[in-house]
Amino acid sequence: MSDKSKPGGIPDGREHYAALPEYLSDGTIGFQLYSTALALKKRFSRALGESGFGVTQEQFTLLGLLWEHDGLYQSELAEGAFKDRHSVTRILAGLEARGLVERRPDETDARLARCHLTGAGRALCGPLCEVDARHLREAFRGMDAEEVAGLRKGLARLRRNLEEDLS
Repeated sequence: MSDKSKPGGIPDGREHYAALPEYLSDGTIGFQLYSTALALKKRFSRALGESGFGVTQEQFTLLGLLWEHDGLYQSELAEGAFKDRHSVTRILAGLEARGLVERRPDETDARLARCHLTGAGRALCGPLCEVDARHLREAFRGMDAEEVAGLRKGLARLRRNLEEDLS
């Protein structure tokens, strides 16, 4: 078996990475980003479950957007959460059933609805944000402020590049 193929003669693709700068040339950065995002999501979902508040990671995301900007349209929530409209409808239904969010007709266009936090939804902000902060402190342990700032800057640039290509 050659070193350029996996068992069964399937090429491993390394030749495609030869022209990349050395810091990208191992071809694993995409997988590292993907697997890190999955691990963060799984760990946060577990932390939310252990918190006893009964809120999922997807629900936390929508609540977070509403804590920042109460009264968003469903389409704005979908965009902010990187979810499709149908997924947001499902997540909102769960939040409404728990009495954390309510949809109200828009004042100028009754065909549209704005999503608003209830008192119970607002009250979860502090406790759930503490769960999130604890999760992040644990995830970033051993990294100093400079490392975290560099990571944040690099990820922000990567995201801008990708969003430019998608628009």
